[in-house]
Amino acid sequence: MKRIELHIERVVLHGFSRSNAPAVRAALERELARLLRPGRVQPQWTQDRTIGRIDGGTMSATAKSPSPDVGLGIARAVHKGLTP
Repeated sequence: MKRIELHIERVVLHGFSRSNAPAVRAALERELARLLRPGRVQPQWTQDRTIGRIDGGTMSATAKSPSPDVGLGIARAVHKGLTP
């Protein structure tokens, strides 16, 4: 089984409180782990590669959006950006 190592240096959320960060981070990590679990990995991902930046597009959220929903949206955008 191949191991995927994904390093996200920074996620910038304008208009959100720093107090939301732990819940957003937890949801982001959980959803990426689900999306990148064995059996769901694209064949192209079995080769070593480095991607400098991923443009995951945009998503709609407000400062009042539940933090887990924001984390899920970010994870799905990252996954979409990884998919060739």
